[in-house]
Amino acid sequence: MKIVIITSSYNRPILLERLAKIIVPILLRYEGKIKWRIFIDGDDEGYKSLLTKLNNQISSLDLFQWSAHKNLGKFKTLVKGLNEQKNNCDWMVNIDDDDLLIDYKFYSIIDKIKKIDSDIKAVICPRLILNLPLYSFKRFRKKKLFRKCHNQKMSYFEFKKIIGDYDTTIFIKSPSFDYNEPDELSEDTFTAESLLYLESFSNDKMFFVNENIVYSQYLHSGLTEKSRINRIKNPASSQAIYKKFIESGKDFSNSIYYLKCLINFHRFGLHNKKKTDLNEYNIFFLKNLISKIVGSFLYLIDIFIIKTSK
Repeated sequence: MKIVIITSSYNRPILLERLAKIIVPILLRYEGKIKWRIFIDGDDEGYKSLLTKLNNQISSLDLFQWSAHKNLGKFKTLVKGLNEQKNNCDWMVNIDDDDLLIDYKFYSIIDKIKKIDSDIKAVICPRLILNLPLYSFKRFRKKKLFRKCHNQKMSYFEFKKIIGDYDTTIFIKSPSFDYNEPDELSEDTFTAESLLYLESFSNDKMFFVNENIVYSQYLHSGLTEKSRINRIKNPASSQAIYKKFIESGKDFSNSIYYLKCLINFHRFGLHNKKKTDLNEYNIFFLKNLISKIVGSFLYLIDIFIIKTSK
């Protein structure tokens, strides 16, 4: 079994060096079965000394490769990396440059992947969020859900419906990956990774494992102002995500989560200046009307946020 770790990095050589201290021993331990592919998303000038050091540490250049390209953004870089590597390995996993990878947990998940059923297309693990208060209600509730879902098969939509928004690490079975960004999203510079996983695993089953192999340093309080503005300024991608949720969630049309997706679909449709016609999904008239009204209200709030952020 061969695994490729894919990392994109933008102007953060210090964080990449910290991650390298964990990944390099993993590469050497598995003697060719695990490889590391780094994509520098922008100028590589600040990375040269680190890359030279890594080349000296890893005797086989085949285990560690890197390249730099014009700043495409995290989503486009990740898709580029997955499509490039999918024919070179059995599994792929994205580890961000600011992640804290736990080596012994990584070894454990590798052993588990070897034994899972052949119909599994991906393995999904929750990340440990460092900035979440130790005794918060949210932490308690999420951990309870993680225990309940441990070793279960579910689609990505089912995961989002049960768990909600939460950082994850996803191992993708390489032959099953086939995603190309739609032309209508090509101008967007920011796209949430949910679109990638909804498109890839809306029906195919993922295997949920309650193991924290990565410590995430993201804020626990939900969307930051920067990420919220990024979603508003890239409405085509945001609308596409919620449309995919609606398509994937036909069996959950009576849930609050489904209503939330409808509201956001109409909200970002207004930003995108694109008709929000959902007649093909036979959505109850009153539910669709309420979603449009609430979505319009959120749209006005978004406009206010954009104006006051300048």
